[in-house]
Amino acid sequence: MAGGYQKDADQQRTAFMVWNGLTVLGFAGLIGFSVWLFVATTKDAAGEGGLRWPEIGARFVAILAFGLFAAYAGRMAMRHRESEREHRHKQLALESLHPYLEDLDSDVQKEVKKRVADAFFTQPQGASGASHDIAPTTIDGLLKLLGQAINKK
Repeated sequence: MAGGYQKDADQQRTAFMVWNGLTVLGFAGLIGFSVWLFVATTKDAAGEGGLRWPEIGARFVAILAFGLFAAYAGRMAMRHRESEREHRHKQLALESLHPYLEDLDSDVQKEVKKRVADAFFTQPQGASGASHDIAPTTIDGLLKLLGQAINKK
């Protein structure tokens, strides 16, 4: 199961890299177009025609489009990065469960495994953070769950 989380995390990392690259391209386009706009506007202002508002408005819309695309791509990149982190934490929690359980009695091991299974498979994501509903998605959460199981015995 930890391998499944690793596979998902790897896919999220790839998606993050793609969106991050698109963010850089969007901001590069925004900067490039803005520089070109500045140069073109100063040349137009120095010429006979002066500033023409329809052209300035069209250029502003183009800059706005580059900016909105870059902002959207950046937001998508961050969502994929957060998803990757969640999957990596779940993978680490599952992979480190067995070493924590090795020295415990078999009854305690069964209880902890039951609670971990409940936390991973039955609790909806974003459930309330009550003390008995600890989802072991991080090492800290796994240790708290393990401590609760030991204290009950």
